[in-house]
Amino acid sequence: MKKTLAFMTLVMFTATGCLEKDEGGSSAAARDAIPSAEFLKIAMPASDGTAKPIVGQVSPFYLVTLGTALELNLSVGAFLTLVRIIVAFPVTSIEGDTWIWGPWHDEGKPGEYRLSVRLNEEGNYEWNLEGRKFGETGAFVALVRGLAEPGRPNRGAGAFSMDFELAKTIDPNSEGDGTLSVTYDLERNPITLELDAEVDASTFHYSYAEKNDGSGDLTFQLHADSDDPGADLEDMGFHSRWQRGGAGRADVSVSGGDMGSATVTATECWNQLFRRTYYSDSVAWSPTEGSASSCVF
Repeated sequence: MKKTLAFMTLVMFTATGCLEKDEGGSSAAARDAIPSAEFLKIAMPASDGTAKPIVGQVSPFYLVTLGTALELNLSVGAFLTLVRIIVAFPVTSIEGDTWIWGPWHDEGKPGEYRLSVRLNEEGNYEWNLEGRKFGETGAFVALVRGLAEPGRPNRGAGAFSMDFELAKTIDPNSEGDGTLSVTYDLERNPITLELDAEVDASTFHYSYAEKNDGSGDLTFQLHADSDDPGADLEDMGFHSRWQRGGAGRADVSVSGGDMGSATVTATECWNQLFRRTYYSDSVAWSPTEGSASSCVF
């Protein structure tokens, strides 16, 4: 990724024929319409390292929530950073009503890529990250399709989807598997973010909401193989919510697959120091601990 970003920066600075002024629209407005990774992220409270284990162990369900948030932020944030670096440069060309950045080609790689942006009749920006085999003259193929509805700069609302399998037809060594789609609205209270991914037979759905007061709600549902000995796919649900100060609760369920007809549920709560205050599950995987009255939800 670092090599690709450095290469693209060089290409954009040295490209000939760049248009300093757009015709029939504003590439700056298009740039502002595309969300920034700074705003399109899951803002999960984290310990500053000074918390002492005064009430039980660090909550495992809190750590699952935090780890999931960080992983999603990293994957979506890295891509948005790439797109925003591209549109920070002058437009390379204009084809009809579409602005084009690129194409660029990383030496030794089989593909070349470009970003196209079009302002539609509704006032929204349709943008595609496109690719094709380097040296070919055929049409570019959209690997990522996005729609940005302008709002506050670098926020707004919209959606984008990535096809990692299609990307591999251009570069077999490209990262990622399956497909990923993202829908977001950064203009409402609460702001919302939804992600859906599919890899082989496994599916993943994540839904996040964050209120102005800093409290949050994260749900993810997976149809995938859990850590049990069998290979069948289970249905797993995880619902976590937290207050601005960090205290929260998570409820988990696992069913189907190697679980047969059984459904296992578990609940864990934690305090502002992210320490477990309550735990229970339906099959006594671990002993019940603490009091349910300590839960903030």
